[in-house]
Amino acid sequence: MIAATNQIERQFAELCDLHRDVLLSVLRLVTSQTPTLETGKDVPDTLSAIKGKEFISAGEAAELFGCSAQHFRNLVQRAIDGKATEPVTFRDLDGVITFPLSELIEWRKSRKQRQSRPRGKIKHT
Repeated sequence: MIAATNQIERQFAELCDLHRDVLLSVLRLVTSQTPTLETGKDVPDTLSAIKGKEFISAGEAAELFGCSAQHFRNLVQRAIDGKATEPVTFRDLDGVITFPLSELIEWRKSRKQRQSRPRGKIKHT
């Protein structure tokens, strides 16, 4: 019984990981609120402004991908240090780090495809 419960929990976690964007969209619909950012701006307006740019900042990348700007800075540092298996795409313009939007989106798609494949060994009980 416990093994079956653990398997269900594992499968549920995998589904949530694979379909995070869809689940967040459904959550927004269920709450019937226009999502806003910490800045008070509407998410659709902000995303439109970001997607209209060729290069974006770490903060804008964070808003686009739903994480913190520090996470993107950490990804850049891992890429610089050679510790990333799939380094994030960025440009260093005399110390100012920017991200080419189209390449960043492709980078994310490739990571999602890699993450959707089973990782590690599956433990059978």
